[in-house]
Amino acid sequence: MARFLYMYTYGGVYVDLDFRALRPFDTLIQNKCVILGTMESDLHRDDAIPNAIMASVPGHPFWLLCVRKVIDRHFLGFRGTETNFSGSLVLKEAYQLWQRIHNDPEFEDGSITPGDNLEGRKTILDSSELFPCQQVQLEPKGVLYPYSWVWEPKEIKQVCDFSKESASPDEDLCMKKVLERYPDAYSITFWTHSWSAKGSLCEKRPSLCKDAAKVQ
Repeated sequence: MARFLYMYTYGGVYVDLDFRALRPFDTLIQNKCVILGTMESDLHRDDAIPNAIMASVPGHPFWLLCVRKVIDRHFLGFRGTETNFSGSLVLKEAYQLWQRIHNDPEFEDGSITPGDNLEGRKTILDSSELFPCQQVQLEPKGVLYPYSWVWEPKEIKQVCDFSKESASPDEDLCMKKVLERYPDAYSITFWTHSWSAKGSLCEKRPSLCKDAAKVQ
């Protein structure tokens, strides 16, 4: 939830530490209010809209909607993964609700989940009408997230997957292969998942930490 609060309070561009910029973001963020990206074209997937790269003007009420959904989950005793409790699933549901409230015919009532605090969210959405910048831009797959940790061809996953010791990651080769598929990509995230309950990156890929120790 801290990421949502940072974006609301300070705005700017948030990126995970396993992120690599492929080109300047100037044209991407120019005259935009909030920018999110899709990792999967199918928005029915829980992880379709990750929270690894986000950009925003400060004070945008969309982030309060995300925070409200996390709070609702807590008081309802929600039990799930980190990403479902306060991460990508929350971001996706908040985006769908925001678009529906702002009369986007593509989105239906499916963004309202059982037990949601509708009154609390209505207050946020009502007050958002006072904010001069309503847009929440969702960039298509390949713009911010050209590499998906869910599904990629084997030859790409082998050189891009830094989260498993069994892989043979190569950052430069990974970016070369990804850019061949998505030449207009602005960035890439390697999805090391060092935050997960399965352990730190050093525990999952000890060879990387050994190599780093040799350099020191």
